[in-house]
Amino acid sequence: MRILGIDPGLRITGYGLVDVQGNSYTYVASGVIRIQQRMPHCPTGCTPVCRLA
Repeated sequence: MRILGIDPGLRITGYGLVDVQGNSYTYVASGVIRIQQRMPHCPTGCTPVCRLA
């Protein structure tokens, strides 16, 4: 079985991928996805919890 773990974020999201066979775990890959642009606005009805400078 292959397991994907995700660490969500607004501008940087991390991920990790491992293979599992029985009690054995094998590293496959990991990394980050970076978003360069800012979010233009919050959708209607959302309350922002932080302000992007």
